[in-house]
Amino acid sequence: MADTQTSPISYLDAGCLNYTCGATSWSGTNDTGAPNEIFGPNRYSPDYAYASQMAWNFPLSSGTYQVNLYFAETPYAGGVKASGARLFGVKMENNTVLNNFDIYATAGMNAVKRSFTVSVTDGTLDIDFVRIVGNPQVNGIEIIRTSGSAGARTVGTGVEISTADHTDETPNELSDPASMSVYPNPFVNEINVKFGAEHEQVSVAVMAISGEVVYQQQFSETEELTADLSGVSLPAGVYIVTITTEKGREVRKMLKQ
Repeated sequence: MADTQTSPISYLDAGCLNYTCGATSWSGTNDTGAPNEIFGPNRYSPDYAYASQMAWNFPLSSGTYQVNLYFAETPYAGGVKASGARLFGVKMENNTVLNNFDIYATAGMNAVKRSFTVSVTDGTLDIDFVRIVGNPQVNGIEIIRTSGSAGARTVGTGVEISTADHTDETPNELSDPASMSVYPNPFVNEINVKFGAEHEQVSVAVMAISGEVVYQQQFSETEELTADLSGVSLPAGVYIVTITTEKGREVRKMLKQ
């Protein structure tokens, strides 16, 4: 979900003083699994004596979640280009998960991801950024439920990434995803899926980073299949492919050439 200065996301604490900035594009080394587009813009908490800390409040049911935070320094005016110029901490559910974190010292001008396991018991996941030196910043927040029903919520500054909530009772993962092949990656017009055994019912859905489902098809009694996307005009980029069988669901990220 997009988060911008003119249209701040509802999960941002309305009482905190913070801004968005940064370039609309970014290029650098990125092995985080997130799209490059989220690493240009960022939301930050200004280094003012009267400024409140940056805080996020995500309404979530009780359970265990994996929280991924995405960061990158960018060479815009006022950006950090040296170790020690930006230090901050992060608290989740009032527990410190990062302390004296330095994006530049950790990754230089490249992308970096930090992952945490958090338990929510009060219906809200609170994420607070603690100012130490300079302006705390974040480029993207991803929340994935790891117990109970499956779900993911992704927030990025300046770009709409994706939103997915699966509240049905379908198992989150296939019982043996290693036996399944999804190829080629990158793909051009076709995505092939090969299982280790025949499945009675298979559903293949392809979702754009924006959250739009661009392809969906059902297959019956098959051990391998081909999803033909030649009739869909898809721009190059990252897509989310969800494969659902009677035994569960598997989600893969794939690159369209």
